[in-house]
Amino acid sequence: MKYLLLSMVILLNTTQNIVAKQYGLVARKSNTFFFSAISSFVAMIFFMFGIGFQFTYSPAVLGYSVAFGVCYAAAIGGNFLAIKNGPLALSTLVMSYSLVIPTMYGIVAQNEKLSPLGAAGAVCLCISLVLINELKGMNDAGEERSEKLSTALSLKWFIYVLIGFLGNGICATVQKVQPIAFDGRYKNEFMIVGLFVSGVLFMILSLVCKEDLRESIFPCVGFGALNGSANGISNMIVIVLVTMLPGTILYPTVSAGAVVLGFILAITIYKERLSKKQLAGYAFGIVAVILLNM
Repeated sequence: MKYLLLSMVILLNTTQNIVAKQYGLVARKSNTFFFSAISSFVAMIFFMFGIGFQFTYSPAVLGYSVAFGVCYAAAIGGNFLAIKNGPLALSTLVMSYSLVIPTMYGIVAQNEKLSPLGAAGAVCLCISLVLINELKGMNDAGEERSEKLSTALSLKWFIYVLIGFLGNGICATVQKVQPIAFDGRYKNEFMIVGLFVSGVLFMILSLVCKEDLRESIFPCVGFGALNGSANGISNMIVIVLVTMLPGTILYPTVSAGAVVLGFILAITIYKERLSKKQLAGYAFGIVAVILLNM
């Protein structure tokens, strides 16, 4: 049963990336903020079910929830825009690197030791970043050429994936700190308020940016709800799995599995093509994700 649940988490995490990519392709006009608001609110509902709607909260948790909500918004917004404007395979890989942030926080702020495997993972990560720093494009003659991230399109993708990377990494750090600060209490309530903050923030951004929903409200709500459901169910299963599997198995498997499955779908469904250099970088990236989680 536990390995079936583990497979479901990998599939659900990959589903979120596929839904974001597919929505960007299907929607006549993509409404990033409203899509993300729906995702946040739907994910929040699953945590409400998780506590049986018995809400117990301490005002002291509010700061953690707000920080999580803002960073969660950056994570899903940045990830959505990166996948929409760039390659799915590389977006998924770079987002997985965000685990470096809570790892570094643990070393600097909590005096945790970097294991030899972690050090090897950091080296593999650096090699991977160097190798994948290339996007494929076409020249005026229609011939394939390589473009560094300094080009306009590639720079846009890089900014989005960086926002998602930082948001996801700080999210994970806040999630790591909150249970320590409150002796394991209010974990679900912390997530519920954080997701609510994220949803409200996206709704405000949708109104400020005057997103036009007339032509795309149905795909926006449909895909957004599907994305939020995948996120909510995945998180609920992980909460169960942490009591069934050691972290040294759970987190490397989830991270690496999502990266590998995302890569397979990217090249088979979306026909993305990576250079040999990028493929090597991808391989180093998978190794880095596994080692840094161990």
